[in-house]
Amino acid sequence: MQADVEAIRAEARLAATSIDPATAREQAIERLLVRRQAERLGVTVAERDLEARLAAIREKAGGEEALAKALEGAAMTDSQLSAATRYSLLRSALQDVMYADLKPGDGAVRAFYRENRAALFTRPAEVRLRQITVPSKTLALRVAGEVGRGTPFAAAARRYSMDPATRYEGGMVGWVSAPSLPAEVHKAIARVPPGGLSSPVWSFARWHLYKVLDRRVAVIAPFARVSPQIRAELTRRACAAALDAWARRAREKAAVEPAP
Repeated sequence: MQADVEAIRAEARLAATSIDPATAREQAIERLLVRRQAERLGVTVAERDLEARLAAIREKAGGEEALAKALEGAAMTDSQLSAATRYSLLRSALQDVMYADLKPGDGAVRAFYRENRAALFTRPAEVRLRQITVPSKTLALRVAGEVGRGTPFAAAARRYSMDPATRYEGGMVGWVSAPSLPAEVHKAIARVPPGGLSSPVWSFARWHLYKVLDRRVAVIAPFARVSPQIRAELTRRACAAALDAWARRAREKAAVEPAP
């Protein structure tokens, strides 16, 4: 039990949060109950699945060294990470067994799609840009004139731009989400066709010229294509909620020795 409490607190540190001892103990009791239930039902975690999940964690952390550094900073051991990962997989497997018949209805799946279509299932409009950043509107107008008379935009960017991130790339910004642009920039390029040049625009305490290279319209993923993943996610949520409710009831009935 105490090992679980310490592991849970280490997990919280790794996630840059904190948890008080009493709450950690409650979660440790729940883990004990989940493991006992899994044992009764014959639910186990395959070693290959554990290794695959740990490999994914290492990759997400940025590699073996980066993960080791993060664990050191959280005062968390490799064995604690492995145990926490195994428990996560065990819990997921247990809920799938206990609530195999718990499935969301078609109405719930469609409602989720409608409510989250813009945020989750729409690729926003995108624009591919080059930019030139200068300190004054006078210079911006002068550079715009040079480009209008035939100077390549990329050459003008290398000559005039103050932006070190794009200057030596000929002002190349690349593809950006149109809604993510500052309002003044979005307005300045809204009607500029591919190949066109914006008027000078003041943004981030500098003047900018933008060349629009290309555009992509917003694309909404059709319901038929994403409904299987929505159903899977809603099933996962429902099963997790059901197991949480089971664990609460089980904790109320459990006779667990008090901590010394």
